[in-house]
Amino acid sequence: MNDKTIGTTLKNAREAAGLSLEYVSQFLSEKGHKAALKTMYGWENNKSLPRIDAFLDMCDLYKINDILVEFGYSSRHNVVEITEIKMQTELINAFHNLNDIGKDTALHQVKAMSGIHPKEEPPKKSNIHK
Repeated sequence: MNDKTIGTTLKNAREAAGLSLEYVSQFLSEKGHKAALKTMYGWENNKSLPRIDAFLDMCDLYKINDILVEFGYSSRHNVVEITEIKMQTELINAFHNLNDIGKDTALHQVKAMSGIHPKEEPPKKSNIHK
């Protein structure tokens, strides 16, 4: 796959879904993406690439469930479904919004649930009352 395939495939998928460029631009803007019409023309005409989060939202809107196959990969090994990618993105964003204690606690819990035994205990909650 090359960068030219991405823009062409996005344009074809949007048209197949019966969606106007204006509608998709508004949809992405409402989700917090910078997606002016000029920007989207650039994506669809292979002048630039969308950010991964905007790309995933477009794939979801266009009902593209198998990103690798849709965008030119012939092999299906190691395929990650779009819903799994979106869930991972949400988890990463939520993690980044935590404070340091929350990050340490979350990491400890994830390691414990995945069978990785952390060497350190998570930090204790503060006894300071508001």
